[in-house]
Amino acid sequence: MRAQCAYKQIGMEMVAKGIDTQLLSEMCGIPYQTLRKRLRGGAGFTLEEAIDIHKVIGQHMTIEQLFQKE
Repeated sequence: MRAQCAYKQIGMEMVAKGIDTQLLSEMCGIPYQTLRKRLRGGAGFTLEEAIDIHKVIGQHMTIEQLFQKE
């Protein structure tokens, strides 16, 4: 993930797993532009989106840890 991310832990998990924003959007069913905007902090995630992202990249931690903002 090259773009600035307001969610440090999400960015770190994406890098560790080799998942870029495009792939995460496909895996979670979130439109790419929407996901980019949310990751940059321009808008909040819905509960459903947060759960989907947690299932894909953050099951080893709490959802609160994964979505802690910088």
